[in-house]
Amino acid sequence: MVLNCHDSAIYILAPLRYATVYGCSDATIVLGAVGKVVRIEHCERVHIIVAAKRVCIANCRECMLFLGVNQPPLIVGDNHKLQVAPYNTFYSQLEEHLAEVGIEANINQWDKPITLGVVDPHDSLSHPAGVSDAQAESATSLDPDLFTSFLIPDWFGGEHTGSTNENPFPLPNAYLESQQRNKNNLEEIKQALGNAPLADTRKRELSNALHVYFKDWLYGVAVSFHLSLLLTPQTKEWKCFTTGDTPVKLHEVSYLSSNPFTCYVYRCKIELIKTC
Repeated sequence: MVLNCHDSAIYILAPLRYATVYGCSDATIVLGAVGKVVRIEHCERVHIIVAAKRVCIANCRECMLFLGVNQPPLIVGDNHKLQVAPYNTFYSQLEEHLAEVGIEANINQWDKPITLGVVDPHDSLSHPAGVSDAQAESATSLDPDLFTSFLIPDWFGGEHTGSTNENPFPLPNAYLESQQRNKNNLEEIKQALGNAPLADTRKRELSNALHVYFKDWLYGVAVSFHLSLLLTPQTKEWKCFTTGDTPVKLHEVSYLSSNPFTCYVYRCKIELIKTC
């Protein structure tokens, strides 16, 4: 269970039977392979990346879910502005963990959510007076042009020797095409900058300006919070939990004074349920 985590980045890269994310806000949470069901309840502005057999979302607001799920996600209760997208990351042992808990990477029903229930007629915020009961709000699919891959920091320095080196869940064509366009655009910009008829001093000035604008954008965009983990981190092991035969290390991440972000892992309560 990940309980009441705020302004945090949490990574639990292990095979699990069940998982619950409850009462979190403004956080990025990456779970490993969950063989039974993941429950996500009462969360706000949370990004969750998970591979699971089943996912159930209840009473959440403005959350983004990147899913590799074998059965259609179930959405119940009073939810608002949820977005779903295909699974977008990997780590070295992911395919081993998927096989261990029985998840099929070639089946992903992330875009077929099932919505149950009606809006609470006594909730004046989401259900104005005079409006009859209405079907609960479902989730919308993320615009492919906004889809990006998520990079998990390599805290263990190659300690794990798994075989996974790419996302095992196939992407829909629209998302693949968007990624290819972004890659092509990046290559064109790099080539244009490299071939620009500028003196070396002017090229350095241009490079410095690009870095400054990029940092300003990165610090100012809340959705990119997880990328701060890649900026001059100094990591130390905080605590080690053991689930069955699988050790799961959590890290407190501190930063150099030039970096305004901090990952407050110690501000949350995390309980790892026994693995399959």
